[in-house]
Amino acid sequence: MEISLLIVVATVSAFVLAWIFSKTKINDWLALPITIIVILIFTYATSRHLTDPLGQMRDVAEKLADGDYSARVPDFENKHDEVGQLAHAFNEMAAELQHEDQLRRDMIANVAHELRTPVSALQAMVENMADGIVEPNEQNMENILAQTHRLTDLISFLLDLSRIEAGSSSLDIEQFNFADLIDETIAPLTFTDNGRKHAIKTHVPDDIVMEGDVDRLR
Repeated sequence: MEISLLIVVATVSAFVLAWIFSKTKINDWLALPITIIVILIFTYATSRHLTDPLGQMRDVAEKLADGDYSARVPDFENKHDEVGQLAHAFNEMAAELQHEDQLRRDMIANVAHELRTPVSALQAMVENMADGIVEPNEQNMENILAQTHRLTDLISFLLDLSRIEAGSSSLDIEQFNFADLIDETIAPLTFTDNGRKHAIKTHVPDDIVMEGDVDRLR
């Protein structure tokens, strides 16, 4: 709107100056350059408030390219002209990029935590067997195998994430019993020490039913 108004005002100003010069009998060869100079000065002065925010958007775009997703275009999004609308859309884009970057960071932290659990369990069981603290019996071997399966599932989950983002994979949502999920998750963490069973005790109601992708929740 303001760009169109600027063009209209500049055009009207040119006609007004031409009319004034015609009434004052100023020579046409002198009137033309004076008119051009006045219009250029007026256009430059009034267009600065249009070019300044565009320059700030360029600076913010460079910061976003460098990974600073907190950068925003200041103040101009409160305006209702074309520049204000562009600034508002630009800030929305920056906010979405910042949100996606935070999700990525959270996912990496969560995956690192999830990988640490089976690795720690495997390390503890193997070290106990190597030190002769626990016997390499069938139950302990099954627990070790379960932890390796858990690691395989986590790696598959990481691969699935990229497919989900690309739209080539989806979640397998189903109902499941929450208590059963907890029991299946902590079962591999239980091991035997010379006939004495070490167990993790839980107190989860049996009637809790949830929905989700069970394989990815384990």
